[in-house]
Amino acid sequence: MADLQASEKRHTWHRLWPWLLGFLVLATLGVRYAEPVRDGDLWWQMAYGRYLIENRTLVTDHTVFTWTPADSPTIYCAWLAEVFLYLLHQLGGLPVLFAFRYACMLILVWAVWHLARRMGVVRHPLTWLICLLGVLMSQNAAYIKPEIFSYVFMTLAVLLWLHIKSADENGWRICYLFPLLMLLWVNSHGAFIFGAVFLFVMGLGEALNLLFSPDEGVPPGVRRHFFFALVLSALSIVVTPYGLKYPKHLLFSTLMASESYFKVVEAYMSTLDPRASHMHYTTYLALSALILLGLMAPMLRRLRPDWALLLTNVAFALLFTRVLRVTYFWAPVFSLSAVYLLGGKAAWPWPKRRVFALGMGGVIAVGCLLLGARAGFDAVCKPYGPRWCGFGVSYQNPVEEAAFIQEHLSAYRLGNDYGSGGYLLWALWPETKVMIDPRQFPFKPWLRQYGAFHSGRGTRDFLRHFPFEVCCVRYECRGLVAWFLRSSEWKIAFYGPSAVVFAKRNVPLPQGAPRVGKGIERIRNITQALFVFDFTARIGDWQNARKVLAVMQKRFRCPNDRAKIQDASDWLDKRLGRLETEEEESRRTERWENV
Repeated sequence: MADLQASEKRHTWHRLWPWLLGFLVLATLGVRYAEPVRDGDLWWQMAYGRYLIENRTLVTDHTVFTWTPADSPTIYCAWLAEVFLYLLHQLGGLPVLFAFRYACMLILVWAVWHLARRMGVVRHPLTWLICLLGVLMSQNAAYIKPEIFSYVFMTLAVLLWLHIKSADENGWRICYLFPLLMLLWVNSHGAFIFGAVFLFVMGLGEALNLLFSPDEGVPPGVRRHFFFALVLSALSIVVTPYGLKYPKHLLFSTLMASESYFKVVEAYMSTLDPRASHMHYTTYLALSALILLGLMAPMLRRLRPDWALLLTNVAFALLFTRVLRVTYFWAPVFSLSAVYLLGGKAAWPWPKRRVFALGMGGVIAVGCLLLGARAGFDAVCKPYGPRWCGFGVSYQNPVEEAAFIQEHLSAYRLGNDYGSGGYLLWALWPETKVMIDPRQFPFKPWLRQYGAFHSGRGTRDFLRHFPFEVCCVRYECRGLVAWFLRSSEWKIAFYGPSAVVFAKRNVPLPQGAPRVGKGIERIRNITQALFVFDFTARIGDWQNARKVLAVMQKRFRCPNDRAKIQDASDWLDKRLGRLETEEEESRRTERWENV
């Protein structure tokens, strides 16, 4: 590290690197995570927070939000995060929640900067490539829900550990922050279990360091406090409203989860699955592994590695490849470990000659620029699912449709699809209860029946067991939408940018109430616009089909959108042309018959 710092002092132009590359990292983070509320989980989590405050309890009754059967004994302990998110929303609505998301995502950038400054490598361009990779690997943490608390706590846990390793004998006080961190984590999100795994693997690695690589372990005067703090951390996971039952329940439910469930639910598929290619995790995995191997090479050659760094990175890299939902746990482990190694005794040196140093920095800077540019392009032109580059509420959440139901159809029993239930629960409860929502765990006994209902193949049988008079269905549930359109017992009450509201034939619709949401003229996602366009064409609403097409032609300019818009335009012209021809022939036939 001393050689590196001396080299940096010789090259005064190095001072530009943290400013230039740091700005690139922040710009990439700003664009990549400029997203609306992604899914429906935030809404039911905030509804839980509201319930906890109003009822002055820390335990939620899962059955009160739906009119269908729900399983109440399920343990779900996230009361701290739920209350916090609800209070944030009450404080300033969605803008405050978006600011909170940015603050959480910036925690990793701050942690990298803090550790790099401490290790003397804040000017090294590789520090900022490492930071950028960590930011991009954190995509699945950027949900505004308890998930993001786990990301923050994991980052802080790794930073505390490496801060202790790089501190002197006085660092023992920091060790006792681990139990406090785990106490907050266990009451915020169920993924605390991965924090416990991290502490166990890290503690095992430090024990191996004590035996085989004493120079790489925590300072000798800190070890006793360090291991005692890990024991206290293990004990803290039972300090919840549920006590020991909670970790036991979580472990049992994880082991008993069916393999077919993990195969079907997208969040649990492998990062190596072709369906996850849009997230570029294989690229990040390859680059991160290459950097770590390069930084650890001197240790590995001496056969005296830092066992704690090695084991934690291997464990969480394997987890990174297996489950998409928890990929963000490796981001802080990799990023902070790499920066710690970069500033260590076996750090990558700067080339002594300025021309080689400039070449090395240039290659790294170009790599950062390419990664950042691709992330920005994907955010603007390839938003995943019902999202876009910007803020607001994604089209998985039926905002206009819920407002229509609340104003005109709140007296009737409501049916809905799984994904839309989170927002409907937040917007309509307690006056109107939902049928199902993204909590998933309370509805396990009849999820198979719901699957048949959702597909449109078992809908009629499902309605005999769970009858309702009004149903809100998102456009992406094509089989279910098609079933309602074919049924003679149902009619369209309203449709907006996210979903269609169907009502039974005998349900009266108020005079003067809107039938189409104004949001269809402001759609910000090309896939959603095509969903609405397809629906308007299916029901023969040609006026609104033209409006949606005009929105697509005006708003979506990315190269991958042009062919889709042109195909929709050609189809509509051909269809309307055919209708005009048929009408003209009908008029001619009528005139001939009159003659």
